[in-house]
Amino acid sequence: MHTKIIQEETGGFLPLLFFEFALGGDWDMSYDIITQRLNVEPTKLWRMPKFSYNSFSQEAVARIKKSKDLVLSSWVYRFAPKSYISLKEAFDEILDKFYIKRHIVNTLRLDDIIWSTSIRITIYFTNFGKLGFVEPILDIPVATSRNLAEMQTSVSFYTYPIAKLKSYEKGYDIDGWRVDDNDYSVKYKAWNVIKKRL
Repeated sequence: MHTKIIQEETGGFLPLLFFEFALGGDWDMSYDIITQRLNVEPTKLWRMPKFSYNSFSQEAVARIKKSKDLVLSSWVYRFAPKSYISLKEAFDEILDKFYIKRHIVNTLRLDDIIWSTSIRITIYFTNFGKLGFVEPILDIPVATSRNLAEMQTSVSFYTYPIAKLKSYEKGYDIDGWRVDDNDYSVKYKAWNVIKKRL
C-alpha cells in the first residue's frame, strides 16, 4: 500500500539516514566501564560468538590483539533514524552527544579498554532529485572532519534504495511521510519511520 503511494507521489523526498557511534575492542571488553565513564547507555552490545572466537589459534589472537584491526566486541549507540538533506546534520547529531566526551573516549583507548571508535552511516535513497529538487549534500565540512579526527574516529558509509529498508532494518517500516514546521517544510517531505511492535 505505502509503496504504491510513494510511486505516485510527485514531490521530492529526503533520503533516510540510520547512524551509529561504536566503540570496539577485545572479546572481553568491559561494557560496564565504558557506560559508567561516558554516562551514556548503549543501544546495542555486540560480541563475536564464542565458537568463532575460539576457532582462532593462539597466534592469530595474539596478532589481533597487537594490531587491533579486528573488533571482537562493540559498545554501540544508535541514533533514531532521520530524514536529512545533508550528511553534516547527521554528524552534528553524533558530535553533539559524543564530541564533548572525546577526552573520555581517548582515555578509554589509552587505558586499552577500547581499541577503536567508528561511525556507521546507512543512507536509503528515495526519489529525491526528481522534478527539479536539489540533490542531497553528501560532503563532509572541514570543521566536521577536524572534530572526527580529534576523536580518532573512522567513518563507513552504506547506501541502498529505499525499497531495501524493510528487509535491511529489522523492526522498522515506512509509515507514510510528514512535512515538519522547519526549514524543509516548503520543499521537502521527510520519511516518518516508526518502530514495529515486537
